[in-house]
Amino acid sequence: MRRLAGKSDTLDAENAARAVLAGYATAEPKSADGAVEMIRQLKVAHDTAVKDRTSAMITLKATLIHGSDQLRQDTAGKTQIMLAHFLDRCGQPC
Repeated sequence: MRRLAGKSDTLDAENAARAVLAGYATAEPKSADGAVEMIRQLKVAHDTAVKDRTSAMITLKATLIHGSDQLRQDTAGKTQIMLAHFLDRCGQPC
């Protein structure tokens, strides 16, 4: 019957619910602990850090574009790391 009607999430959900109600389902839900969960948490933290770094660099470069001529000259040709060190030494955009 399933092969004739095709496959869909709705059909899968209905079949899973029928299996539970009939007592055929024996699967246990995944636990939220252990090595796999720890790796997932680390990946989430890494992805967030990468996104925040990208956002900060876009904001920094937009600020430099609208900055003074002297600031643009001082930061011209610098890499992202060099820009971060330059602004860290100044305490703020100079």
